[in-house]
Amino acid sequence: MSQAPPPDGITSCFSCPIGQAAQVGQGGRCAFIDRHREAGGYLYVEEEPAEVVWFVKRGQVLLTRAVDSTEVVRTVRSTGEFLGLEALVHPTYIDSARVISAATVCGVARQHFDAWLGPPGTPAPKRAASTISWRLIA
Repeated sequence: MSQAPPPDGITSCFSCPIGQAAQVGQGGRCAFIDRHREAGGYLYVEEEPAEVVWFVKRGQVLLTRAVDSTEVVRTVRSTGEFLGLEALVHPTYIDSARVISAATVCGVARQHFDAWLGPPGTPAPKRAASTISWRLIA
């Protein structure tokens, strides 16, 4: 019988939707790597090379963008959400990502995320690229 994760986060790869998709527990290996980050630290900064896609297992991450020398809040990403997806379609990050509550985040290099999605031309990579490209414009 499976136990539900506590409301503040995903506690293990077995209860994580990314781990489940990677079939952790059935011999699969998740490409994402857990990292603990304290509040105030940055995962990435706007215009840095976009090399890692992130998944929030627990905590919150604030996304901001510089507009006319002012930091503008774009959104907050919480447990169960991705950030840095522009790494799949854009050479640099379009936002800065700052941890606002102690967090466990999982990161994966762009090329490993591509492999995790599946071969180019198959439905998952096509749909991801289309969705991400649209979100970059918004």
